Order: sequence, then C-alpha cells, then structure tokens
Amino acid sequence: MARTPTHPSATGELIANTKCGVHVESECEPCNVRLPRIMVLSDVQPKDSSGGELLLFRHLVDSKDFDIAVAEPSLPTVFTTRMWRRLRRSRFFDLCKDVEVLCASTQPTVRLLRQVQAFEPDAILTVAHGPAFEQAGEVARHFGIPLVTIFHDWWPDMASPRLAVRRMMERRFHKIAAQSQLCICVSEGMLTELGSPEKAVVILPIPGRPLPLRAISLEQSQFRLGYAGNLCEYGPMVRQLVDQCETTSSIKIELRGTAADWPETYAEKLIKQGVLLPHVRGNAFEQWQQSLNALLCVMSFEPRMSRRMRTSFPSKLIDGLQSGRPLIVWGPPECSAVKWAREHGCCLTITTPSAKNAASEILTFSRDLERQIRMRDAAATAAAVVNTEMIQCGFRRAIRSVLGSRQQQHGDPEA
Repeated sequence: MARTPTHPSATGELIANTKCGVHVESECEPCNVRLPRIMVLSDVQPKDSSGGELLLFRHLVDSKDFDIAVAEPSLPTVFTTRMWRRLRRSRFFDLCKDVEVLCASTQPTVRLLRQVQAFEPDAILTVAHGPAFEQAGEVARHFGIPLVTIFHDWWPDMASPRLAVRRMMERRFHKIAAQSQLCICVSEGMLTELGSPEKAVVILPIPGRPLPLRAISLEQSQFRLGYAGNLCEYGPMVRQLVDQCETTSSIKIELRGTAADWPETYAEKLIKQGVLLPHVRGNAFEQWQQSLNALLCVMSFEPRMSRRMRTSFPSKLIDGLQSGRPLIVWGPPECSAVKWAREHGCCLTITTPSAKNAASEILTFSRDLERQIRMRDAAATAAAVVNTEMIQCGFRRAIRSVLGSRQQQHGDPEA
C-alpha cells in the first residue's frame, strides 16, 4: 500500500453553475480542518502520466486536498502464476481476458483488509474501469464507509468483444452505481446512461494550467494542426485525415501518440515528414502546443462505439482550452464533446464522417483569420470558467458532501 500525505491547499472562491458540467454547491469554503482520508482501490490509480491516471493524480495528489493511500486490488492466485502469464501471451489472450474480467476476485484478502483498517479511511474511491471496482464495493461494505465511484468511460463496452460478457459487466456497472454514496460522472451523457442516480454529480475532466494567448496570423506557409492522444481506436480516422491533408501543402498535421497498430513503413514515412513526433511532456509539450495554429480533438463515428462517445468526455478538450490556441472537434453530432463545444461556442465542430470533407473544412478555417481569432478567444473564455481551481473545488465539495457523519465524529465543522 502506498500512502501519499497531503496538506491543505488554497481556497477556491467560486465554482461553475450546472452548464459548466459541475452539479455542486455554488461556493467553496476554506479547508482548515483535518484532511479527508481517501483509500484508492482501483485498476486506475493516481499517476502523473495520462488519461484517467493523470486526472486522479490532479484531483488527489496535486491538489493536496486529501490524505490518500493507494491499495493494490487482490487477484485470484491463478492469475499470478507463470502458466497464466504464458497463456496470456498465446492465441488464448482474448479468452484469458474474459476469464479475468468475469472471475476477478470481489472478496478482499486479509492483507488488504488490514491495510484498510490501519489507514482508517473516511471513504473508498474507485474508478469503474476494470473489475477492481467490485472489490472496492466489498471493502466499503465490510467497513461500513462511503464508496465514491468515478465513471470516466462506459467500461462494459470495452471489457470484451463478446456480447454476453459485456452484458454481464453492464449489470455489475449499474450495481456499483446503485451501491455508491457518490457517483462522479464525467459527462451529462454518462449521468443519463446510468439512469441519473440520486447521489450523482457531473464533473468534467480536470485540466492542467492555462497557457497565455498567442497572436494569430496568416503569414505562415502552413497551417499546423496538432493532435495528441489515442492513435489506436481513433487511428483510422486520424490516418485518413493525414492522407487527405497530404494533397495540399497548406495544412500540416502533427501527431503525438503511440501508433502501434500502424504499418511500420507508413509510420516511418510520417516520422521522416515530421508528422509523427516523439512523446514529450511538461514544458516541451506546452511549447509545442503554443507553436501550433490549432489543436484537434476527435471522437469516433463507429456505430459500435456510439455509447462510449455519448458517455465519455475527452480530457484533451478541456486541456486544449487552456492552451491559448483554437480548437477543432471532429466527431458525430451526438457525442459529448461536440454537444458541449456547441453549447459553449468555444470550438470549431466538424460532424461529417468523411475525412475528405473534414480536410476541406479545416482548409477553409485555415484561411479565415477572423474566425480563428474568434475561436481562440472563445476557447480562452471557456477556459476561464472550466479551470483547474473550479473543477477541483467541485470535486472537493462533492467528496465532503458524502462524508458528513464521519467528519462530524472527528469534529469537522463543515460536515
């Protein structure tokens, strides 16, 4: 078990109204009391990396609002054997994955229970992505403490290619939502798909720090459009757009991500062209973002992924708002990103599945200086509302709202 001690942070003044995606109280109060103890028991754990891990890291570690400990979910012994690892590397990989999902241990080990008892958490926090959320539910039930579950993706649709397995996991998904004292949904679509549980809030992905606005001009020989993120599921879309933009010298797409599924010769060609770039973080990534003309966010048009597109919310959209550059969102009109961007008028949205038509719209945008400035300024306005402090304040208030009785026992006047 890893423990991360934290300390009180600065007070957030105001949080957004429900339109900004945070359904919590309107003001955030000083946190001059004992920090809530949160035990994280999840397949997704707080790490300074990317995706859901990075979001947890920003909420639980960077914020210094909580005293946290991270416990590893306990696995059935058979899943830790050398024979099982060999099977996972064989043609039986998909079958092994299904067995792991369906037969993951929900009963915590004595060692895990002792870890929880030693830490004395005020709540158990889990992410409903991977089978460990069921074990988190059992631990919370065993100790009679609140369960906080974060819903970032519609995980049952990702759990297996087999319909029977997905349906079984969907029942468990709804069950953990019903058990939780707090469901943190990443989007309005997730809240709706879960059946709008009574103790649920919508909190958008927490972004990094805002970057300064940069001037926009049409003097550059190329319009540089940057994409950073998933090149597996969104890879076919991105590849088609790259190929379409190759036909014009006016647009250059730059990609940062792992293109493991792409043909080696194709990936090497893009590397030589300066299209596929190496992974960078921190200041180097921010400098790259600031050098671009616009950022791209994509969501899939695949029918099999429609529910995931309605329920998930791309963190790169909220992070992109902080970049000081215009944003382009390419995806179906019913997906969460397009709906939110249109509601707030902060991005150029492209809703055609055709890469050729999308490239044409991007080309038109690249030649319209006034529109680029308008989109940049609209993104900056939205970023001032859905910023790190506001979203973290909403997260903190939501957590504290379910800890009332336990906080009172420790003399917390806010509870």
